[in-house]
Amino acid sequence: MVHSQFKKIRIEFIHMNTEVFKENAEVSIVKFNLTVASSKRKNCVKMNWRGVRLNACMEWRGLAA
Repeated sequence: MVHSQFKKIRIEFIHMNTEVFKENAEVSIVKFNLTVASSKRKNCVKMNWRGVRLNACMEWRGLAA
């Protein structure tokens, strides 16, 4: 697994304060389990970010050319 691939991940936080996560998106991506991120289809995982429970959906783009 190459870490540069994580830049292709589009991450969406299902939460009321979605704006808060935009700046920390790249940092949060690395914290995902690699087994979950390895799939080329859309994945949703449950996260606990600063004590806030939320669902994070990530989608691989441009990897299955």
